[in-house]
Amino acid sequence: MSKKKSYLFVLLLGLLTATICLAIADGMIGVEGSIQNYEINENGEYMYTLHVNDSTGRIIFWTGLLLLPVLFARCVSAAHTWIDLPLYVIAWYILSAVFGSHANHRYLAHPGRGFISIGEEWTSFSTAIFLWLVQFLLILAVKGMTKGIRKLNRNRSASFVIVTLIYILAAAVGIFVYRNLSLPWWLSLLVADTAATVVTFVFSQICENASVYDPYWSVQPPFILAAFAVGQNLTVFGIFLLIVVFFWGIRLTVNWAYTFGDLTHQDWRYTMLKEKTGVFYPLINFVGIHMVPTLVVYGCVLPGVYAIRNAVQGNIAGVLFLCLSVCAVILQGTADSQMHRFRQDRTGIFIRVGLWKYSRHPNYLGEILMWWGIALAVICAAPEMWYLAAGAAANTVLFFAVSIPLADGRQSKKEGFTEYKKQTRMLLPIRK
Repeated sequence: MSKKKSYLFVLLLGLLTATICLAIADGMIGVEGSIQNYEINENGEYMYTLHVNDSTGRIIFWTGLLLLPVLFARCVSAAHTWIDLPLYVIAWYILSAVFGSHANHRYLAHPGRGFISIGEEWTSFSTAIFLWLVQFLLILAVKGMTKGIRKLNRNRSASFVIVTLIYILAAAVGIFVYRNLSLPWWLSLLVADTAATVVTFVFSQICENASVYDPYWSVQPPFILAAFAVGQNLTVFGIFLLIVVFFWGIRLTVNWAYTFGDLTHQDWRYTMLKEKTGVFYPLINFVGIHMVPTLVVYGCVLPGVYAIRNAVQGNIAGVLFLCLSVCAVILQGTADSQMHRFRQDRTGIFIRVGLWKYSRHPNYLGEILMWWGIALAVICAAPEMWYLAAGAAANTVLFFAVSIPLADGRQSKKEGFTEYKKQTRMLLPIRK
């Protein structure tokens, strides 16, 4: 599809969506809420005052939070397929519904715009079309920005600067969202973390590289803990915990920077998913590559946030588990260093030296032990918070169910893998 046809398709699809949303808005009246009164404005249009219950407003809001990034990804992409139509319909309706949906849930229902809050000034169908055109122009601007970024993608220094600016923006959005929410701290943190992930996802689409998200895994925990530590009276245990997480985060981020070429290089796993999922890749990208890891690491960092917020006093068992985390970081760092050396020398098909002599994934073992150490350290000091181990458990499942099978599957294509697998353990670096 040519660029002109592609843009025209987006424009016509948006207008069609506005018409479909007229039916959605009319269908919602009297079903999800109740009409309180109506009036006829100066243009002779009926404006309904509607009360929508709390659950409906929240469902609309959270669904919008998840679907709008996917819509954006489809808009930015040059190709448009059948899957775009339902995404446009859903997102347009959500965009209308979200205005004021988490305030007092009092709306005006109007053809072509779904529900809008009573405080808004929009009173005509033409205004709704104007809003959509603004959105369309934004898409064109993003496409132009994408072209500019593509020229810089091949420059390693420029790529570092781009990724850094993306993460600064993501952090700023996360802080803004957290500070403007009145939810329980753990839920506000989850929403803010999700918002920061959405920013990262949007720019990964603009850069056409899902690996923009890669450093999020190691940057997120230290940043979150540092943000909560500001202004707190930290205990010795809290300071030790912060040091351990920063040690882990800095080492892993340095390892990412060492292996980072530029924004033209994407992790082989993401490329494989893109080839396998086709038109569904934006959804898989957002959910599988971005949101799932964010939720897992969010669960991993919760014990640390709890310990800092509540000035938890550590005990001997807790300190020992923090020492386990330190050993895990050293284990992971040693494994990564040995792998880098092997890739430079290429002395064989499979690495069979150091920690890798008896283990196929010693680096993954370090990552798993790191977060079990943090979780158990806090639980030993606060046994009533035993459920905070859920994050470490989810992290373990992620490696056993996704990371390890993917890595072994790729290695299995090499000659001699069956024998190599028989001679090595999955994780523990001890003789089989």
